Amino acid sequence: MVCSVNSWIFPRDPDFEAKAAVILSLYQGFYHRKEPGPGERILSFGAKPSIRARGRIRATLPAARGCPVRVEHEYTRHGALALLAGLDVHTGKVFASTPGTTGIVPFMELVGQVMTRPEYMRQSGLAMAA
Repeated sequence: MVCSVNSWIFPRDPDFEAKAAVILSLYQGFYHRKEPGPGERILSFGAKPSIRARGRIRATLPAARGCPVRVEHEYTRHGALALLAGLDVHTGKVFASTPGTTGIVPFMELVGQVMTRPEYMRQSGLAMAA
């Protein structure tokens, strides 16, 4: 017998569906129900400001016939790190950095590095939407 646990968060916001539809349409490559024009891109940026770096004390043992994977529950801590990332929705290309500190400065540095690439520049100059 295989047992599993399923969990979810029930949205409490009465406008959740409408708000989610905007974001989901962006990930499908549409902005206000229109596909981006030539040279336009949909980019998504986000931050994980404190990822706990951990290492297992003993190696994970692979599954074998009649025996599931075995993972040691004890770990050692290796500090925390930040991950900043950007996604080009159309191409699937990911841009990432792991700065020493978090905040708006390293976040905007990553955005700047991406937006100054030729494929994200418009002939009239840098174009960014807030």
